[in-house]
Amino acid sequence: MQRRSGTDRQRILIVEDEAVTSVMIEDLLQKLGCEVVGPAGSLREALTLADAGALDGAVLDVNLEGVPVYSLADRLALREIPFVFLTGYAQAVPPAHADRPVLEKPFHQGELARILTREFSLPPPA
Repeated sequence: MQRRSGTDRQRILIVEDEAVTSVMIEDLLQKLGCEVVGPAGSLREALTLADAGALDGAVLDVNLEGVPVYSLADRLALREIPFVFLTGYAQAVPPAHADRPVLEKPFHQGELARILTREFSLPPPA
């Protein structure tokens, strides 16, 4: 996979409003050799980070303090940036994104690692 960011390490945006979950995702991505962008805890912050530089992927919490993240998902899809949805509400994603992976919270780190390595073409964790 060619890096969209042009760097040796994939740049992955984390969009998550729960601090503990955000730290866990960040730690995992760093173990997988990624450069973490964010984390963003609000849609506004996430949109700003997504527009600020090249990204190779994103992990998106579906609901940020009551605000759905779908406008960011639409923007990433237009740029052909892969992303994974996380949800604590078992809510369905819009039909436009029905083909995207959705991981329900709470999840195990191993589950997330498998999805991220597959979707972002990362080497498996050591």
